[in-house]
Formats: sequence, C-alpha cells, structure tokens
Amino acid sequence: MVQASTEEEHIKVASPRVAAIWLELRNKLETKANISFYAKKGYVGCRNNNGVICYVYFARSHLRLEILRGEIKPDGTKSKGFFTLDDPKRIAEEKHWTYRNGIQGHKYDIKISDQDGIEYRMFLLQQ
Repeated sequence: MVQASTEEEHIKVASPRVAAIWLELRNKLETKANISFYAKKGYVGCRNNNGVICYVYFARSHLRLEILRGEIKPDGTKSKGFFTLDDPKRIAEEKHWTYRNGIQGHKYDIKISDQDGIEYRMFLLQQ
C-alpha cells in the first residue's frame, strides 16, 4: 500500500461522502484565525500559532480526529496545557499509554461519519 503524503491523496482513500465531510470541516477550520494544514504519510495535521490542534486520519467510512491532551508524570504532575474536553454527548474516546519512563500520554479520538456531526465536533475542537 502506498502511503499518502498530500491532502489530495488522503481524500482519495475516503468515500465521496467522507471527502465532503472533510472539505466542510476544513472550510470551517479555515475560518478560524491562523489555522494551517499539512499532510504527512498517515494523516493531515491542523495547527495554529500555539501548535497542533489535531491530526485527521482518513478511512473509507469516516474521519478520525486525534487530539493530544498532554502527559502525566509518575508523580501525578500534568504537563503544561493538559486539558479535559467538555463533551456532554460523550463522543470523544479517551485513550492513554505509558512510556518506558513511566510518563503517561493522553489523547482523545473523535470519529466523524456524517455531516450532521460537524458542528458538535467544531465545538469540541474550539475548547
């Protein structure tokens, strides 16, 4: 399988419905100040002046947004900028992993499979 390295190649992986969802989400994100996009082999990144907002992974049936929350050290100290989403609908899936040095990495995964969910996902991304 050839790894995609441009946004257009990522879009080709998705169904036309998912491609339309991406274009609408991208347009909404672009209306925010200082937002830029960059394509890597596995994802399209979205960043602003403060750093990465999210990574977008393309699948045939949906988009997956990955939002890095931060890290928690073994002594319980949280990294600068560590946050918790206000997610009343509970669609963001919390995930974590532990590095060899004992530090835990934390992230949220959010799937988008229809255009009706874009507004709520934008609400989550703006937090």
